[in-house]
Formats: sequence, structure tokens, C-alpha cells
Amino acid sequence: MNDVLIIGFGLLGSSLAYSLKANGYHVFAYDKDESSLAFGKENNLIDGIAKLDSFESYSYIFLCVYPSSILEYVKKIASLKHNEGTCIFDVTGLKSSYLDEVLNIVHKNKMYYVSLHPMAGCEERGASNYKTNLFENKNLIYVYSRKINSLLKGRYSELDKESHDKIIAYVSHLPHVLAMALMNKKDVVKYKEYIGQSFLDLTRIASFNSGLWTELLVENKDNLCEEIDEYVSILNSFKNELINEDKNEIESKLIQSTSNRKEIV
Repeated sequence: MNDVLIIGFGLLGSSLAYSLKANGYHVFAYDKDESSLAFGKENNLIDGIAKLDSFESYSYIFLCVYPSSILEYVKKIASLKHNEGTCIFDVTGLKSSYLDEVLNIVHKNKMYYVSLHPMAGCEERGASNYKTNLFENKNLIYVYSRKINSLLKGRYSELDKESHDKIIAYVSHLPHVLAMALMNKKDVVKYKEYIGQSFLDLTRIASFNSGLWTELLVENKDNLCEEIDEYVSILNSFKNELINEDKNEIESKLIQSTSNRKEIV
């Protein structure tokens, strides 16, 4: 049985559907937005539109929803007909708030669970902006897995939920906050004629799904505030070096940042 259910058919869900269909899976989807599902059907991204009244025909269920909705859907799956051995995936950007309770429900119902974070987002949103290669050569973080199953092509790594949320505060949430701050500093629109590619590159991620990102940032506020404090300290230190015209230290930091970036790309 190779039937897959995707709950949440936005950019991530639709891109996931494309990848799974390309690998021979029968893909069904559910979303509160019927127009997204119609787009998926019309463009052959999915084989059918699902009703959430039974889950017994699915081997894999992907939850492409906000973190606050994960527990609700897991409870629903557990309360209705489902197969023992069904594997549920979540692909959300935070893990600590719900994972323990979810695992308790899943294990009691003899299902498998994979908590996965594809580091593959982009500034676009909605099913109509699906990507045919969204996950290829991207970092895919396993946070919990009772059944390792590499349905997606990518570079896999593993973290516990606390480490995941702490690291994500630095490598994802802080950059989004910085991009937001740059776009909200002064009247950026009046500088449009003078903006170069570096500014556009740095602020690409300032195009937000505001509802999702408000939830992510607030839920991870403790880790994120620590990162903001450290970043402010680095800026203040650099500011003092500018004031003191400490060219040696300034150049040293520029050289170090260039070296560090070469290590990660």
C-alpha cells in the first residue's frame, strides 16, 4: 500500500506531493482552502481530495500545518480508523511544545512517528508556487523517528527537540528577525532607486507568512531572545571598533566571516 495523505496543501505540502508522485506514490490531500486542492488536482499533483473521516487506507500521513495544530490532527487520526504501523510525519519548524504528548498518543495506537524539519522554505507561499525540487540537496533534520524512512532526497541529520529549537533560533529565526528589522528601518521604499542586489539578497526572507512566523517566533521566544542578545552584543562590539577606528580588529572579523561562510556552502 503506497497511499499517502498530506494534510495542509500550501507550498510545502504541494511540493511534497510532487516529489512523492514522482516516486510512484498515490497522493491524497486535505486542506481547508478548497482552491488549493482544486489546483493540486488540476495540475496532477494529487490523485484525489481526502475527507478526514477515516485514515485506514494510508501508509503515510504528512502534517504540513502550523505547530499549534499538530496535536489536534494526531488526536483526530488516533480517534478514527487507522492502520497499525501507519507512519505520521510532521514537518514543522518547532518541536518542543507538542512532541512528547504526540508520541504518547502515537505509541498507544501502535503507529510510527517521524518529526522532520526540511530546511527548504522560501519566501513564496501557496500551492500554486510549488517547487519540483524543493527538498533536493537541502538539510533535512530528524528530531524524532521510530521508523527511519527516507521518502525525500536530501542531507539527513538528527537532533533532539530541545537542541533543534535552540539551533533553529539562530540559523532560521534570528535571520528572519534581522530581515524584518532591515525592511522596517526608515522608509525603505524611498530608497528603492539606490538598492543593490546585496540588500535584496539579505532581505529576501522578509516576505513572511505572518501568521505562521508570529507563532514560530513567539513559541521559541526564550531561545530567540538569547540569540538577539548575543547579536546585539556583537553589533555593539563592532560599533566600538568603528568608533575607535580599530582597523586590525575590523579586518580580522571580515576575514573570519568570509572563512566561516566558505565552510557552510
